[in-house]
This record gives sequence, structure tokens and C-alpha cells, in this order.
Amino acid sequence: MPSTTDPMPTEPRPRAPRPTAPPYVTRALVAGAIAAVSTGLAGAYIGEDVVTTIGNATNHHEPTLRLLGWSWIGLPLLLALWTTAVHERIRPAARPVVALALAIWAGSSALLIPGRRSSLEQRFGTAYPDARVLGVGWGAGLPSIFLIAAVTVAAILLLRQRATPRILTAAAALLGLAGLITALLAPLP
Repeated sequence: MPSTTDPMPTEPRPRAPRPTAPPYVTRALVAGAIAAVSTGLAGAYIGEDVVTTIGNATNHHEPTLRLLGWSWIGLPLLLALWTTAVHERIRPAARPVVALALAIWAGSSALLIPGRRSSLEQRFGTAYPDARVLGVGWGAGLPSIFLIAAVTVAAILLLRQRATPRILTAAAALLGLAGLITALLAPLP
């Protein structure tokens, strides 16, 4: 019979494995960063032509340009957050493709960011009126996406198992809609 004064040998508790992102997420983030840098640099050379073409294609229609500006940054990030919420429903073979496409799409919006030593008017020249409207939509899309990301992270951290994809999707949709409404109705600077 063991004595009560002898300590029981205890084995160290195994630590829970740290959750890590799948390798395709890292590749997508790197590809998105490369797309952002390359389109940001290329914007100095082809930005005016791209924005002129977009303006001509939309007949310089302000609501359409605002919607396109929001869609250029807001939509891929909104879809990325949605795919995070419904991760299990996406086929494993499609996950890397979706992640890569969304990251490159979002990174390509860096075309609208003026350089360090230039303004939007200097960067886009004759296409400045269209670039300004696109920029308003782009600028309204980004904060709403940061809010969506914050709500998603908070829900995942606070609710853990109770956070359902439907709740996260609904919250993301409402905040994304708020960003879209802001993009369409905000006054031009």
C-alpha cells in the first residue's frame, strides 16, 4: 500500500498542438504581397491607362466607378473572410486556388495607391477624375473589411465552438454592405 506522503509521479501534460495555417495560406499571402508591390510599382507607368480604360468602359458613370473601387479591394477581402468561415465546405483541392486568386485580386488594388512622392492627381494625370471616384470606393471598402476581420477574430476567440459560420457570414455581410453603402454615398473629397 503506497504511503500518503509519497508524491505520485506525474507525467508532464502534453501540450495541445498550436494551430498553424496550411501552407497554401502562406503562399497566398506571399503572392498577394508580390502582387501589391508589383502593381503598386507598375501603377506609375500604366495606372493612367488602366484607369482611363475603366472610365471609358463605364462611360465615366460615378456610381459604377465607386462600386468598382469598392469591389477591387472590398470584395476579395470579404470573400476571403467568408471562405475562412465556411472553410470546411470548400473542397480541399479548391482551397489553394481560391486563396491564391483572392490574394492576387486584393493585392492588385495597390494600383490605386499613389507613390510616396506623388499625389493621386500627379499619378493618374488626365484620368484623375475617374481615379478619384475609384479611390473613394476603394477607401470606403477597406475600413469595412478591417471591421469585418475584427468581428470575425473576436467571434472566433470569444465564442470558440459556439461561433457558427452562419453568424460570421451574416456579420461579414452586414459590415460589407455598410462599406458598400458608404462607398456609394460618401461625398467626394
